[in-house]
Amino acid sequence: MSPPIMPCGSGSSRPPCWRAPVSRLQALFGEIAGVQQDTARYNAGLGYALLSAWAAYLGAEEPAAGPDVHPAVEQAARLLRDEADLFSVEEIAARVGLSASRLSRLFHQQTGVALVDFRNRQRLQKFLHLYGKGRTMAVSEAALDAGFGSYPQFYRVFQQQMGCSPAEYRRRIQGGEEKR
Repeated sequence: MSPPIMPCGSGSSRPPCWRAPVSRLQALFGEIAGVQQDTARYNAGLGYALLSAWAAYLGAEEPAAGPDVHPAVEQAARLLRDEADLFSVEEIAARVGLSASRLSRLFHQQTGVALVDFRNRQRLQKFLHLYGKGRTMAVSEAALDAGFGSYPQFYRVFQQQMGCSPAEYRRRIQGGEEKR
């Protein structure tokens, strides 16, 4: 899986000098994700991507650090990362003291990522951690434990983020073990 890079969208708070390098790095990580089966190319690609990211950082006209993030956005991100039992945007908004619409709008403005998409990425990361190599628990069990409300919701998010079905992912990771 490619490292999580926040996309630059129309509402991104990133300086304009970062938009092109981030788009290029996203494409590069996409290519790298496509060669996971070839360990040598995958590792070389990750090394090249790291050097490219460092070069983009050094070549930026402005510092990479953006404006301060609203405390509610920071707290919402922390809650989504640490507490999988928060299911709705309304629950998260209540915990950080904003309305759901205000939090969603502010979160997207300051991070460039929709709150729901961020929540799904966190759930997917937790799923990947729980599922591991697929030997200790079923996909559906790991998906529900990661905070997805249903298997169809998990399947849709998984395919959207990973570019393959859960079954194909399982074949890839188990096939990669046999080659080593």
